[in-house]
Amino acid sequence: MSRNRRPITGELKAIDTRGAYAMLFLPVMATGGAIGGLFAYYIRKPDKEPSEDALARAQRLAMHCLAHSVDRTPQGTESAFRTAQEVNTVLASDWAEFGYLAPDRKSLSLRVTAGGGYWLSAPYPSLDLANFPGLHSALEAGEVVHFRSDDESMPPDARELLAMMRSRAVLGLPMVNRGQTHGMALFADTERVAGFSAHEVHLASAIVGQASTALENARLVHDLEASLRELRETQGRLIQAARLSAMGELAAAVAHQINNPLTTIVLDAELMLLNEPPDSPRREPLTAIVRSGKRAAGVVRRLLVTARRPDAGALEPIDVAATINEVFALVRGHIERDQVRLIKEIPDIELPRVDAPVGELDDVWLNLLLNGHDALKGRADAELGIKVQYTPDDETIKVIVWDNGPGIPEDVISDIFKPFFTTKPVGEGTGLGLHICRQVVERIGGSISVESAPDKGTRFLVQLPVRREE
Repeated sequence: MSRNRRPITGELKAIDTRGAYAMLFLPVMATGGAIGGLFAYYIRKPDKEPSEDALARAQRLAMHCLAHSVDRTPQGTESAFRTAQEVNTVLASDWAEFGYLAPDRKSLSLRVTAGGGYWLSAPYPSLDLANFPGLHSALEAGEVVHFRSDDESMPPDARELLAMMRSRAVLGLPMVNRGQTHGMALFADTERVAGFSAHEVHLASAIVGQASTALENARLVHDLEASLRELRETQGRLIQAARLSAMGELAAAVAHQINNPLTTIVLDAELMLLNEPPDSPRREPLTAIVRSGKRAAGVVRRLLVTARRPDAGALEPIDVAATINEVFALVRGHIERDQVRLIKEIPDIELPRVDAPVGELDDVWLNLLLNGHDALKGRADAELGIKVQYTPDDETIKVIVWDNGPGIPEDVISDIFKPFFTTKPVGEGTGLGLHICRQVVERIGGSISVESAPDKGTRFLVQLPVRREE
């Protein structure tokens, strides 16, 4: 954000190095020309750029700041920092740097830095403690460190820290909360070789203690907010699960109500057919009534089987092929209506039975087929299939449900069996279907796995142990 709006490589590097969003540079002018420069940094995008009056005022204040920086007395230093802070207020910047132009007029010598900032995202600046063993030891022990450039016995890593911070003295105070050291606050003095007085160390310790407590409280508040958010989401999911359970009971009740008149219609139509001669014009419509009634009765029966929830421990010998045929017939019309080609492959041989609760394997095929259907909506040449593999020597029946859809993203494929996890829009998915599939299959000693790749479809493999007669 330079005034001439011409960002160059060096400026962009300075912005990136300091973790800032934008930088404003203003030359500090005197009678003979430029004597230095002012850098103002913003950690967020400014609401608006400074006005011309604000820029002119900031330039005047910057000149006063550099003038005060020449005075090495405490009063001069205080005036320089106070003026620098006023520049931050005028420009609405987060921190500012002030430097003199070197005699060769090719570099700036920074004299004052004032303000504050923090990093919003990674990568964050860090110190590699492996290069500063003294600092590391103090941090582990929770001890105060005080390095001064006039200390000839100071270890090399301490001198390197002083050089890196461009300081003559560094004070390190551990940030301790509830007996645990969470970090260290570093204070640097760029002016005084003598370093920090006992009073200053005591004052800094009190400030760091309060900061450590504030950070810990902020972390606790953040964790509490996350827990409350998760609790609200879980409550919403439980409400949705209860709603689904109620819908299942409602579906069963409606199916029973429909089944009674359907039985009457089919039986009366069959009785009427018995009294109609072969050449009667009413025979064909009565036959159509019987056929349609039986088809509707079959749908109701399959719906009732799906809606039932027997006890998990009530295992019965189940014909896997029969459950697949039932579900296939139930969903075929719904799926093919969206131009999805359904493919079913079941061996001609009689399959051994599988011990499972009645109706629960139907849930597995129903969820897998409906998920495949959702993934294929709107795709050209969409295909969805279910294939059964078994040979007499096998101990498991393998059921493969596959599609040629877009596949499952790599970053979510490991989560698809978790309860309440869904990639569908709000209101279109509960995140329970695949979780229920895994529960059903694993409860009877089987397994379910998935293979998928972007634009190469998805393949679910269900392995069910066959029932061995003694």
